[in-house]
Amino acid sequence: MADPSCGQTSCKATFEEKAPSLNDVLTELKHINSNLASSNGRKWLSVNEEKIRVLITPTLFSLRDIDTVKQEFSAELWYEIFYKDPKLSGIKVREKVNWGDQWDPRIELRNTVRIDKMESKQNLIPVEGEAVPIVHEFRKVTATFKVDMDLTDFPFDKQKLTVQLMSGWSTKRVELRKNYGSNDVITEEDFSGTCRLICQMTMQINFLITALTFTTFSVRTDYRLSNTFTLLLTTVAIKLVVSQYLPTVSYMTLLDKYVVVCIFFQSCVALLNAVASALPEDSVKLCDQISATMLGVFVIVAHLVFGIIIWKTVSNNNKEVQTVTKNGKRLSVRIEEAYEKRRKYRERGETLKGSTESNMIIKGFTEEEVKWFQPSEEQGPSEEDRRLIL
Repeated sequence: MADPSCGQTSCKATFEEKAPSLNDVLTELKHINSNLASSNGRKWLSVNEEKIRVLITPTLFSLRDIDTVKQEFSAELWYEIFYKDPKLSGIKVREKVNWGDQWDPRIELRNTVRIDKMESKQNLIPVEGEAVPIVHEFRKVTATFKVDMDLTDFPFDKQKLTVQLMSGWSTKRVELRKNYGSNDVITEEDFSGTCRLICQMTMQINFLITALTFTTFSVRTDYRLSNTFTLLLTTVAIKLVVSQYLPTVSYMTLLDKYVVVCIFFQSCVALLNAVASALPEDSVKLCDQISATMLGVFVIVAHLVFGIIIWKTVSNNNKEVQTVTKNGKRLSVRIEEAYEKRRKYRERGETLKGSTESNMIIKGFTEEEVKWFQPSEEQGPSEEDRRLIL
């Protein structure tokens, strides 16, 4: 703050003396840039002039510890990153690249809760007929991931356990796409998850308790209420135990609805038992017949409704899985055709432009490649398209 007693000239001189010089500003900017280095030592502020398309191939191992309450799961993820950096034109050996100053796509895992282990390696893959090589980065991550689960159809639901990858650059700088030269892989050997199996068994147990509730009509009216309330409290206790496997949500799951219907049924039985205990002895038999018939119809209709809901849910889940499997098989056919085409070129001693000198097929850098590897179901690629891409 300027001194009010000083003149304009002296105040200006004081300001000029305290203002930082240009060298000081540059020094501070360099210091900030050094602090913005990523964890693997690359400078985040290394900017490319052109928009770069980054291809990713994920492989998921050891999918375990699926926590429905916390809505988390643990897994070991291997993913490969491919991109072409024009600044590496003419370079074919990784030893000639200063990876510390190399441009980084800044691929990060977005939905991680905890990362236990991460390894990263870089390599260069020369491309036949092109001066710019493909940068290949392999990352191995063991982490816990957060996922939003829709438990409306629990325990017959289908959850998408997603691993979200993002780039620290804006979409004007980086475009993330799938590597269509390789299928995504999820190993099933270490898959573990028992929560839904336990809850499905819970529904079967509740059905058994509901059926046992009808036996209260065969005992004396003096003992019916105690037996009915015992079965009712058993149902409530099972519900409380199962709730430990579920997160606190603002809606009712399919299991919750089923348990509520069972509790409602048992409450009706208790009410009818109370009415029967107040009736004359000669009217109890008729009351029991009418009550058992009405409750039997209610139980049959309710279970038919739940059976239809479960059947539709499972059918829709199976259709989605079949669609994904079908698309994966279609992509596998395209990949096999690409390998076969390259093999024939190499046997003839010819160079297939755009093909890598390694054993990998890396496709997706152009829209033509994407269209060929991901054709519509109605119409496959033409022979001209196959020739241009392969």
